[in-house]
Amino acid sequence: MRKLVNLGLINLWMIFCFFSSYALASLAEQNIESDGKGLTNVPAVGILPMTFPEKQWEPKRSDLLGISQESLETAISWLTPLVEDEGGMGRVMIIRNGYVIWQGDDVDAISPTNCSCKAFTSSVVGSLFGETNSSLKMMGADYAPFLKKDYGDLNMLHFITKTTGYNAVGSTYGNSLDGSNTIDQPAPVLFKPGEKFHYHDDSVRVFGYILTRMIEEHTPYDNLHDYFQNKIGDRISMQRSRYYWDNIDHNGSVVREYPSSDTRDAVNGMQIAVTEFARLAHLWLNNGKWNGEQIIDSAYIRKAISPQVPDTRKWLNTDDFDGPWGKATNTSRDKKLSKPGPGRYGYLWWTNGKDVEGNKLHPDCPDNMYWAQGGGSKRVYVLPDEGMIVIRLGTHRRGDGSDHLVWNHFIKLLLAGIEPLTKR
Repeated sequence: MRKLVNLGLINLWMIFCFFSSYALASLAEQNIESDGKGLTNVPAVGILPMTFPEKQWEPKRSDLLGISQESLETAISWLTPLVEDEGGMGRVMIIRNGYVIWQGDDVDAISPTNCSCKAFTSSVVGSLFGETNSSLKMMGADYAPFLKKDYGDLNMLHFITKTTGYNAVGSTYGNSLDGSNTIDQPAPVLFKPGEKFHYHDDSVRVFGYILTRMIEEHTPYDNLHDYFQNKIGDRISMQRSRYYWDNIDHNGSVVREYPSSDTRDAVNGMQIAVTEFARLAHLWLNNGKWNGEQIIDSAYIRKAISPQVPDTRKWLNTDDFDGPWGKATNTSRDKKLSKPGPGRYGYLWWTNGKDVEGNKLHPDCPDNMYWAQGGGSKRVYVLPDEGMIVIRLGTHRRGDGSDHLVWNHFIKLLLAGIEPLTKR
């Protein structure tokens, strides 16, 4: 009889423990306010596994994703005053394992992307070249005949790593060697293909024209926007009303002229809400796979997010650069954007690689972090080992050139209270 009573008590205790654990888990799983504030001190049950948002991103308390609320609040408090004059924190999202742990109050607003648009261009390459079995060693002149005379040796790899040496007649960037509105009118060669790195928009716009010709020839679609929307955007539940890829250079509202009227601007043409750009970043975070479906070739992504320009490669320094088209005076752009490229640039993505002296642009951040960046303080960081995305589409440019230092410290503060993920 005593044994039966003891067994009964044990069973009751086990039932009590089970329902208590369930109640705590249910409480901890409650949704939170989207701004991450006013949260209760319910202990975390564990790090939630990777998820893929359907129509909306789901917010969760940060400690459910293994990030202390204290480190999150410290990082946000530090960054907020620094970006107050650049559009503030309204268009910021921080995501881990597919859950939003912090977001601003303006993430649904449509924003220009400036040069971070190149993440979309790179995504099209990863999808299109896999679909058509094309090689990055294919010659650009095969689709852009105006290259044949002086630039016949340029292949796709030169374009996607910004090592073409291409230049076009004219400029809308002041007296610089870039920003032509007639990209199909070649100017004299700047350097031999592959010889130097040059952060140059003319060559990327030519690349966008080449991709458009490939899309027209090999797919049912007519341009970068339609191809991206059908082959990538719709498959990761991007809302069509929240993005549009056109032929306007939104860094100055210049309507670009192309040999083909349906060529979209591969440099600055994307307008998008933070919520939708975050979906593309989440696709890249998961090596091109979305909820079990491979959308962008994973082998391409591995190369795209690792340094593809050797650290010993020279960069084009246009100080006192004098050519048949005149002297270039807007040289600060080259020092800011061309000089950091060797050892760090991938396939239209920036990586946290090292230059020839062993320096990283973000010294306190993970080696395998990578990002897209654009003027007006636009940053999209992907941290693979941490399962994280940090995205901000600002509205104004920092005047002191300290963007890398600011974001390095912000991410350092954010990661101070992070628990590592198990292998995904």
